[in-house]
Amino acid sequence: MTEENQILLTVIVLSSIIILVNIISSTVIIIRSRKFLKSEIILRLYLPSYFTWLFILLSLCLVYALWHFSGVTENTVSLAAAIVSGIMHIFIMQCSAGGITKNALYTGGKITYWHNIYDYYIDKKRRTVIFSNNIKGGLTLKGLTKPLKYKKEDEEKLEKYLEQHKSKHFNKIIIR
Repeated sequence: MTEENQILLTVIVLSSIIILVNIISSTVIIIRSRKFLKSEIILRLYLPSYFTWLFILLSLCLVYALWHFSGVTENTVSLAAAIVSGIMHIFIMQCSAGGITKNALYTGGKITYWHNIYDYYIDKKRRTVIFSNNIKGGLTLKGLTKPLKYKKEDEEKLEKYLEQHKSKHFNKIIIR
């Protein structure tokens, strides 16, 4: 086997692994989103989208540059397929349903049960909420979630729900 064939085989195998991991992860995200939609939804929360769209745009530019400078070969097609599968994974994660239910917090295909959340921070100016799993209290780099956006009309409902359940779930509340 020549060196060129070894490189081609390595690129195809690694790209296939990346594609497979992205497909499995996307499937799990879709299943968890359906589970969220079937449960009793208290409040919908949304992931901020600007970084996702920037990532998608830069990834598409990378695919274009790859094909423009290297041509369409087996290597570039397999690498482009891996990049596109990553784009689709990020897009599915961004568009997945998320929010607060009685049992858990759903964000980006991830389920976090309330007993793992110790405090939260509501930023009213940006209309975001961040949950933390820091037992000692206070939001540090141990933030459990990215800033999750909520609708302006849901602000009172969010505060009311979290305030009612602080004795059950939360040790400390920080509202600013």
